[in-house]
Amino acid sequence: MRRQGFTLIELLVSIAIIAVLVSLLLPAVQQAREAARLSQCKNNLKQIGLAIHNYHDQHGAFPYAVGVDPISPIAERGGNWAWSALILPQMEQSNLHDQLNFSHSWNHADQEKGVSNYVASYLCPAAPGPGRVKGPAAYPALHAIAESNYVAIATTRDRAFHTMAHDWSGDGVMFNLSMTRFGDVIDGTSSTLLVGESDLDQEDAWKVSTGCANCLMAKSWCCVASATTAYGINSVAGNELDRAGLQSHHNGGAQFAFVDGHVAMVSENISQEILDALATRAGGEVIGEY
Repeated sequence: MRRQGFTLIELLVSIAIIAVLVSLLLPAVQQAREAARLSQCKNNLKQIGLAIHNYHDQHGAFPYAVGVDPISPIAERGGNWAWSALILPQMEQSNLHDQLNFSHSWNHADQEKGVSNYVASYLCPAAPGPGRVKGPAAYPALHAIAESNYVAIATTRDRAFHTMAHDWSGDGVMFNLSMTRFGDVIDGTSSTLLVGESDLDQEDAWKVSTGCANCLMAKSWCCVASATTAYGINSVAGNELDRAGLQSHHNGGAQFAFVDGHVAMVSENISQEILDALATRAGGEVIGEY
């Protein structure tokens, strides 16, 4: 008589074999996915670095990290625009650039349509799904600002930007109202950080000081896209909008674009002294292996 189907034991053995194969393949699939995300993030940073170089060629200096004049009324400041907004034409985002009114601040009511657009190259694929930042009602355009995962390495000091910062002039390459040129980076362009990763918790502590219980605060490409090395890499100590540290969703560290355009992963275990030395443009430090 012809046998029909599997016996229960054969079925169980088959399931067990499949389960073992899946358990062996799953880590390999996850590693492949992480490698792809890491590669895409690296490509994003390379594109950003090239765009910043092209901006320098056209304007004679690197873009400033953020344009805030601390002694002028808000209407007369540099618009608070971030470097990532200034380089949109060099990022092949001229149409988006043209939607923005740079004669007004980023938080003006007429900016809302422009600043809500995501820029794919400003989003790390390893980070959680992008969100639109929400803020206090006092900022008319701050209802749907597109998030970014890349920031200028502005300083080694405790705050990346703020009226309470020790010094509005950062010791990095791009900082508040900076006009840094290649020749100003005397520490060497291959050993000086330019742009890195940051993904602040959207429930960060800054919203406590605004009294905006329903706000979501995070980095965005139109503004506040700068950070400090003062809190290391992947530390929760700097998880606040203006005390902005460096965060990454890659294993073991974060990726950075250097001034010369190359991109490298920097370990989260790097010493604070060396990380700060990499951030300064003219600190005169001697940097060894890291």
